[in-house]
Amino acid sequence: MKILALGFLLLACGLAHAGKQTVVLAADEGYPPYVFSSGSGDVKGYYVDLLNTVSAAMPNFKIEIQPYPWKRALKMAETGEVVGVFPPYKKGTDRPWMLYSEPLLTEALVAVCNKTAAAKYRGASYPAGFEGARFGNNLGNLSPGALFFDLVRAGKLGVVEYVNTKVSLLNVQAERVDCYVNDRRAIAFEVEKSKLSPANFVEMAVVAKEVGFIGYSRNPGNPAYQEAFFKEFNATLLQLRAKNKAPAIDPGP
Repeated sequence: MKILALGFLLLACGLAHAGKQTVVLAADEGYPPYVFSSGSGDVKGYYVDLLNTVSAAMPNFKIEIQPYPWKRALKMAETGEVVGVFPPYKKGTDRPWMLYSEPLLTEALVAVCNKTAAAKYRGASYPAGFEGARFGNNLGNLSPGALFFDLVRAGKLGVVEYVNTKVSLLNVQAERVDCYVNDRRAIAFEVEKSKLSPANFVEMAVVAKEVGFIGYSRNPGNPAYQEAFFKEFNATLLQLRAKNKAPAIDPGP
């Protein structure tokens, strides 16, 4: 009788799990330590940990994360090939098609320069004070800010786009470009991982704090369950935060 009861319990658990709708989210494959593909093929990082925590607590949905190059991930969300993409910042005028989940995490954006450029631009205000500098930038990354890109279009700043943070930092260190803007923890993570010299990257300015979200579109081709998923995701995330079972949006500097 006990064996029979255990069998029914296991069957019920299996059916409950099987009943969860899988929701595919595209992720930036090259944004450590927040989201990145490991050598074993797994996706790791702060955002991944948070989404896995929420997924485990959701009653009707489970999240499947698929890593892609950032520009491709954005396009997949825009066209409805995936339900959403993470972690874009809220840039409504640049991505008018994008809607957003509840905030996930806050990132502190900083400008770093190589030692030669740091000596030249010491004390300069960002970005106007860096006139003449060439910045490295990750493909599709809007974090340097609207004024930065206005100055690029005006010919007062140069920008060279690279595939990811590692390549951008290597080019700063080699002085092919002068400076680079990204999250402070992401820069420190890549410097350590790639065995670069921290002395070659001088922090020049705190550019901003940005918040990462899941971004998604209202494309007619999106699955019918999309709206229900985001409603449940947002509610679950807020509940977990209220119980201190998920990290705060902004833990501090």
